[in-house]
Amino acid sequence: LSVIASGPTIPDSSTYADAINVFKDQNIWNKVPTKVQQHLEKGLAGKTKETPKPGDNVFKDTTYTLIGSNAISLNAALMTAKLLGYQVQLYNTHLCGEARNVAEQWVHYAKTILDKGIDKPTAFLAGGETTVTLKGNGCGGRNQEMVLAFAIAAEQLELNCNWIFLSGGTDGIDGPTDATGGIAD
Repeated sequence: LSVIASGPTIPDSSTYADAINVFKDQNIWNKVPTKVQQHLEKGLAGKTKETPKPGDNVFKDTTYTLIGSNAISLNAALMTAKLLGYQVQLYNTHLCGEARNVAEQWVHYAKTILDKGIDKPTAFLAGGETTVTLKGNGCGGRNQEMVLAFAIAAEQLELNCNWIFLSGGTDGIDGPTDATGGIAD
């Protein structure tokens, strides 16, 4: 929960040392802004309090209910697709990587399945979280980029079938916009 919730009501087992080590392990500590380095080093020296850890008394009366997740969302989509009469192909439950590259992989996967032959409408499902390396002044999010990249790749790679591609965020956020994703056909 500490990774997905990121809030003051959830214990956080990470430390300032963990944060510093991530930067150093990736050999990017020297690229971290000086003020951030100073803050982390202050925390490491005990001059800034750590976030409350699991077992801290502050959480003694706190309860949590997980109402959504990648797995819950995928399962709901899978069950709904089956109820609607679709054949379901679960592509991947942990998508990651650049959104445009993942979209192209999707098209290749769809073509492979279609080339084998399918006898009824098929829903291809996946979950995960892609990334976007922003160049210039773009303002879309990873889901919007993946939808556009899929549409482009589908045309270039001649995905010759009727398709609809939806990519959305379960958190309701897709980049610095009011959209939660995108859809194309």
